[in-house]
Amino acid sequence: MGAVIDPREERLQAALKRLQLTHTRDTLASVLSEAAKRQWTYLEFLDEVLSREVEAKQGKRIRMGMQIAHFPCARTIEGFDFAFQPSADERLIRELSAGNFIAHGDNVLIFGPPGVGKSHLAIGLGRRAVEQGHSVRFTTATALLATLGKAESEGASGIS
Repeated sequence: MGAVIDPREERLQAALKRLQLTHTRDTLASVLSEAAKRQWTYLEFLDEVLSREVEAKQGKRIRMGMQIAHFPCARTIEGFDFAFQPSADERLIRELSAGNFIAHGDNVLIFGPPGVGKSHLAIGLGRRAVEQGHSVRFTTATALLATLGKAESEGASGIS
């Protein structure tokens, strides 16, 4: 004999699906069990459910943004060795990682010889921008020049 399904649970699952609260839908049974064990108030329960959903959605958005950015590898500002590369202004990089230059419409260009950490810093700054909700596309100067050259030879007015 099959398990009896509570009509309220069916309605709740349908509503969670319609509202696209997929994390809550997928974890509802365990959260309900945890709430019962810890004797959460209604407010504590709702706060926990919504906090977990927001965290899951934020994580998914960041993962998708990182894929779209086409970073060649995973790098962070925290992982950059400023002692190894003292010519990189740590205070400036940390300020840039706040993302204010994006809001002001400013550009950031990183120049230097090979092997000094330009790509590491660019990826780290790009990662922070993705985490802050911005769209990012990583490219090298060489790839950008090739794309511009191709667009010009094909008579295109811009690049995509």
